Amino acid sequence: MTANFAINQYTLGVTSSGNGSVAKAPNQALYNHGTQVTLTGTPAVGYHFLNWSGDTTATTNPLIFNITGNKAIVGNFEINQYTLNLHVDGRGDRGEEPETRRRTRTAPWCSSPARPMPATASRPGPATRADRRTRST
Repeated sequence: MTANFAINQYTLGVTSSGNGSVAKAPNQALYNHGTQVTLTGTPAVGYHFLNWSGDTTATTNPLIFNITGNKAIVGNFEINQYTLNLHVDGRGDRGEEPETRRRTRTAPWCSSPARPMPATASRPGPATRADRRTRST
């Protein structure tokens, strides 16, 4: 009598979320039980590696593990964000008087829905700018 044994083999699916790529080493279709695998996440320009998800929640990059079952792992990438700190030397007015400096003009009513003006006594309906100018002269 002869006994034959075969080592278990597993699949490893890797994908990426965000702008980046994931490489596996060794890159194989099937892995023997216990094979050491390295996953490396490489972010695109302007992004950084965030973490792994799927069959792991690790945050180390590269990720090194021994495969012991079928796995599906996602490398997650996130856009870089920067804090901008401004510092003004001197008066900060670029040589102009403070009263004449250029300013952004955003009217508070521009960001909310239009509201009608109160009706006038002589004419029903919302008042217009022309109505207000006429009445004030």
